[in-house]
Amino acid sequence: MNIDQMITVASQAHNATGEMSAQVSPAGWVPDLQFKSTSIHFSPAGMNVGVLGIMDSGTLSSQQTPEPIYLYLSFPDSIADGDHEIRPYEPGTKDVWAYFASSTGGYATRGSIIGLRWNRETRTLQADSFEFEGTAEDNREFFIQKGKFNVTYEKIELTATGSGSASIEPAFEGVDAFKGNLFGLNYDANAAKGVVSVQDIDVRGHTRAGISLDFTVTDGKVRPTTAVFLHSVGADPARPGTLSINQIEHDPAMTSLKLHYDFEFSHNAEHFTVSGMLDVTRA
Repeated sequence: MNIDQMITVASQAHNATGEMSAQVSPAGWVPDLQFKSTSIHFSPAGMNVGVLGIMDSGTLSSQQTPEPIYLYLSFPDSIADGDHEIRPYEPGTKDVWAYFASSTGGYATRGSIIGLRWNRETRTLQADSFEFEGTAEDNREFFIQKGKFNVTYEKIELTATGSGSASIEPAFEGVDAFKGNLFGLNYDANAAKGVVSVQDIDVRGHTRAGISLDFTVTDGKVRPTTAVFLHSVGADPARPGTLSINQIEHDPAMTSLKLHYDFEFSHNAEHFTVSGMLDVTRA
């Protein structure tokens, strides 16, 4: 299962607080027709931003999909406060678009968002309501109603140096490998958690490919929590249970981090494996 997002740094597990909720129909998409996020994420995407709500699979019954359920809304970074139409997604679009994923997923075909308010100084983004409808990959229609969200996000710094590369098997949209030229490493010592990213940025400033990996530090050991594969039209989270890291080296203050990683992700019902290494130092 995937959710396409036009982002540069995506789905960072600890970069935002808030909530997202909605009513989902017909029956079978989510328990009791109610989507309620267990985590929420803010994704800066160059000329776009996105709000991602995830309903963790741990809240679902054994009859439900074993993967998380997602709701994602993307906005131009120049968007004004007020009411906006949700339009079908197209590559490079400057419109508001949305994606919903459960046992299958798909883009919104039409919808609206009411009462959008974005305070860039306090880094808060919220909407009084949103609704949209769409058709999933298996041709089932879905309807999102009575949606709302609020998110307060942290400033994400990409101020680091280093190296990193990876292979993608099979090739993802013609990309079978990448070599990083933009790096990020943030660590909160009080919370003992951080995020590291490696991206291959093209001459237009767009992400060709890359990864973002969240981690915690317990008893001096780095443990991965989530990972995301970044690409030219968005990002896809690691499939649950597939993320692993090894050959880890770091200093006590976490100003530098070196490791090898592997994880799997899915996109349009096709499965991919990312295997790579990174060696990143905070500037």
